[in-house]
Amino acid sequence: MKNIEDYKYKFSNLFLRINLFKYENFIFFIILTIILFKIILIFKGYGYTWDLDHAMYFGNRLFYKELIFTLEYYDKLPIVQYLFYIPGALKNVNVWLSFNLVLTIITSIFFYKFTNSLIYTYSNNILNKNLISKIILFAILIYYYLILSIEGNLHHINATAINFSILSIYLFFNYVQNKTNFLISKLFFSILFAALSISIRPYLALPILILPLWIKF
Repeated sequence: MKNIEDYKYKFSNLFLRINLFKYENFIFFIILTIILFKIILIFKGYGYTWDLDHAMYFGNRLFYKELIFTLEYYDKLPIVQYLFYIPGALKNVNVWLSFNLVLTIITSIFFYKFTNSLIYTYSNNILNKNLISKIILFAILIYYYLILSIEGNLHHINATAINFSILSIYLFFNYVQNKTNFLISKLFFSILFAALSISIRPYLALPILILPLWIKF
């Protein structure tokens, strides 16, 4: 046991000497460059899937007042057709990509606020606020990277569902903290984003319902 404890002590001291965030500006620059490069590739067509063709088609059919399950079958809930109404009507994939990109940026802002509030609410030993901010910023960049790296990236509805779920959890957390006005509206939009996320990807229902319970109790 003593050898194990000595090893842990030496291991932790090694990380202190290395100082992970000594080169944070360089690390952030590299990750940001990769993210921007991936965004350019996505708008050039990288990651395009046939699912997007179906979604664009049924969004276009809605423009002609044709709902799914009336004349044609579509294996998605109606919310997906509504989301693709404008991109389908304009017959422009970049409109959908831009929507998903802006939604991811907005979500990342609330993700920063949520993570920051979570840390300072449940931790009493925050010694270095600057370091915490850098860690959260690093987490946001990783979030961007993961959203752009999942199958289908911004082309697919998975990114949309994930963003809606995070917005829902943040608004519920903000509602529970009771530090701001417009509490009822925050609860309403939290439920709305949760419903949108679950309607897009029903298997997100369990984590979305469990996390608010954890925050509440």
